[in-house]
Amino acid sequence: FRIEFTHLLSKKECDQLMAERLNVLSERLKTSKANMKSTSPSSQFMAGFDLWRANPLLKKVILQKNLAQISADLLEARSLRIGYDQLIPSLPSTTAAIQDDPYQMWLGQTSSLQEICSIQGVVSGLILCIKAPQDALSIAESEIKTATEAPSLFSTTLGNGVYFTADSPLDFSDLAARSGYAYLLITYAKNTSVYCKKENDPHTNAFRQLGYNFGDRLSDRHHPLIIF
Repeated sequence: FRIEFTHLLSKKECDQLMAERLNVLSERLKTSKANMKSTSPSSQFMAGFDLWRANPLLKKVILQKNLAQISADLLEARSLRIGYDQLIPSLPSTTAAIQDDPYQMWLGQTSSLQEICSIQGVVSGLILCIKAPQDALSIAESEIKTATEAPSLFSTTLGNGVYFTADSPLDFSDLAARSGYAYLLITYAKNTSVYCKKENDPHTNAFRQLGYNFGDRLSDRHHPLIIF
């Protein structure tokens, strides 16, 4: 499935996400907030992995049960744990392809989430629109598509989000037309998920810093259950 839901987050929650995201990124990239605008989308992407671990306000929003419950209901799953979250910055319209750029390589894949994620057992994703231009139309993109046409992964309405199954092919092509927007990907995984090595995952070694080895089951301590 690929389904857009409206009003998942309030404007206040989106503003909180953007503000706290800036705090985390500036700390991780060791630069001032004022200089963050000059950092590349790729740098922001790499530093914008697992934001929830770095900030209690981000954790409160990203791990809220009502977001995970929708995924659980769609999947008819009894339990779900957090996989990871990932900031998806918009690409400037003038950005040229850069060889070996991890962000553009990630966006250029057409594989499913299962195929590019180092969590064996990831079952779904949610891409939230957390920043939209002030003059953006407040009409959900899904409302102007035909009934047989799947919505874009990237809603144009602040606070809306698109849920999708982890085995469906990803299509990031619409992001190029989303200048001025910012998105957050949240992934959900099964209770019995396992950490594995995926060469096409730019963050494949990230969980080793938490003490995991490849082949380890995800723990409640580092990947808490949200639905149980």
